[in-house]
Amino acid sequence: MTSTPETLDANISHMNQRAQSFIELAKPRLVLMVLITTSVGFYLASAHPLDWLRLIHTIIGTAFSAAGVLALNQYLERDLDAQMIRTCHRPLPDGRLQPTEALFFGILLTVGGLLYLTFCVNTLSALVVSAIVVTYLFVYTPLKQKTSLCTVAGALPGALPPVAGWVA
Repeated sequence: MTSTPETLDANISHMNQRAQSFIELAKPRLVLMVLITTSVGFYLASAHPLDWLRLIHTIIGTAFSAAGVLALNQYLERDLDAQMIRTCHRPLPDGRLQPTEALFFGILLTVGGLLYLTFCVNTLSALVVSAIVVTYLFVYTPLKQKTSLCTVAGALPGALPPVAGWVA
């Protein structure tokens, strides 16, 4: 079987669409917000001159972990997302990605980011980010379906990124 230019174009287009779906699953704009607040915490706790290499390592580890947590959140909420107009076109409810792909992607990014923080920054920053992972996925996310008080529980993972930067 030989490849034609049309087949190659179709394969490349399909690969681009899948890559875009994984990027969408990671919510890069939200990750950017987390990175900004983490960087502010890092800056406020830093001695001068700023340790740019440590900041870069902190940003990399935090970015991977944040992207992974956001992907895992979409994995956990895929059935609800399918029912809401605002979220029904996300990669999982739309069928562009399979749940197992999202689960593996989210775990890989989250664990990879935590390990990166542990070995390239420090254990304390990895522990703070671990607290974000646990409270966001296993406290805030399930409470969203039960009570409006979930916002109180959601305040903790929302407030911890500057702390992660500070301890880094």
